[in-house]
This record gives sequence, structure tokens and C-alpha cells, in this order.
Amino acid sequence: MAIRGRAYLDRSTKKLLLRLPLRSIAILAHEDLDPVAAQALLDRRILAVINTARSVTGKYINRGPGLLLRAGVPILDQVSEDIFVRLRDGQEVELRGNTIFRNSEPIATGTPLTLATVSTILRQAEQCLGEQLDSFIKNTMVHALNEKDLILSLPRVPPLKTCLKGRQVVVVVRGTTFREDLKAILPYIRQEKPVLVAVDGGADALLEQGLKPHVIIGDMDSVSDKALSSGAELVVHAYPDGSAPGLKRLEARQKSAKLFPVPGTSEDAALLLAYHSGCE
Repeated sequence: MAIRGRAYLDRSTKKLLLRLPLRSIAILAHEDLDPVAAQALLDRRILAVINTARSVTGKYINRGPGLLLRAGVPILDQVSEDIFVRLRDGQEVELRGNTIFRNSEPIATGTPLTLATVSTILRQAEQCLGEQLDSFIKNTMVHALNEKDLILSLPRVPPLKTCLKGRQVVVVVRGTTFREDLKAILPYIRQEKPVLVAVDGGADALLEQGLKPHVIIGDMDSVSDKALSSGAELVVHAYPDGSAPGLKRLEARQKSAKLFPVPGTSEDAALLLAYHSGCE
């Protein structure tokens, strides 16, 4: 069966999702395509995924590709990186079997991913789970020793206009069931009126429910322009040395933001911000 549609491509899946139209073909370079990214692609009702990397490697149990395949979205894996040079956004392509065509001319091939293949790889990953856990524990201990001063020191919390002290706070993070989780606590949010702290794309989840985030924190790479213009206070998660790549996007849009230099993920930063701001 042939699938025809307009292709949109980016080596960064997060950046691609910010501009990916409905019912298009997504071309990305995403090793071990995670469930959060897979669900975001499904939300755009994409026709197919073309990946220059391996969507599932077997390094760990990854359910992302299975979500897409079970929804009827074909995945073509390990396509040549040349496709990022040969195509540009909005060009029409056709996917037939393991080959990508443009104007009836074959331009790239790959390996079609099937549910059977994914199941086999995941079974192998389950068999290696003990080994992976052992490696993870050792790696965690090494990093904890190397960064113990950062872990034990108090972070430099930026002064916020939004008062968190003594108030209840809900931190909204994109995950595999974040929409369902948010819907489940809507009565609590409407009654208690907690401070809503959104981590990147979590801000868009709040807007979808008719809620407005009070604070948006993160790398600013997976949050929409609409959310950035919602009136929320913006806090960029910076590296411990103070550098903040996420600040460039806000500066380009003339948005002011506070910096929060702290180790860990943006989710960690959001929880640390709430805790050290004295939330209830």
C-alpha cells in the first residue's frame, strides 16, 4: 500500500512537533522513539514516520514504536541521513514498501518496522533488564559522587512575581498519560486553585483544558508560541554553569524570562523551584 503526503523533517523531534501539520509525514532522527514523542505524533494524526535512526534498539523496554504501529502508522527505519539534504518541508513524497519516492523518483530506502519485530526486540530487552539495571545503578552512583556538592547545595531560586509560598502547586509534565491525569484532577484544581507550574509542553496541556499556567519552566523547546504568549511567568532551566540554550528562542520572540541554573531535568527543576519557593 502506498502512502502519499507532504513531508516535514527535523533531526530534533521536539522542534519538528512545533510546526508539524496534521496528516503529514514526519521525518526525524530519533533513536529509541519514546512513548511521549510517539503520542505527540499521533496527536498530529501523522500518516507515516520516517526515521534515520532505529526507533527501537533493545537497550531498554521502549513502548513508543508499538503505540504508532498499533494505531496503523507505518514506520520506516534506518533511512540514510541524506534525506535531510534531499528534501525540504512541505514537499510531497510517497512511501511504498521500503522506498521513498519524490515525483515518482526513488530517493531513499529503509527498513519497515513491524509489530512482530518490535515484540522480538522488546523480549530481548526484557532478558537484559538485570544487566541494564546494574549499569544504571553504577552510573547513578558515579554521578552522585561527582556532583555531590551540586546535589547538597541550595539552588539559586529566581525571584518570582508568582507567589508560591504557602500555596499548593501542581506541576504538569508531559508523559504517556498526562492528559488523563490532568482531567482526573480538574475538580481539585477548580476548587483549590493551586499554582499551575508547567514544564515545557505541559503548558499546552493546560491550555487544552481551558486552564492557564502561572509559570512555565523548561528548555522552551517543546512549548508552543501560543503558550509562551499566555501571560505565564517564564523560567528557563539553565545548566549549573549558567548557560541557557533555551533563552535564545525567547529572546527571538522578545519574551523576558528568569534563569534557574540547577542540575537535573526540567521536571527536577520545576519540583525544586516549587519546593525552595516554600510551596505547601
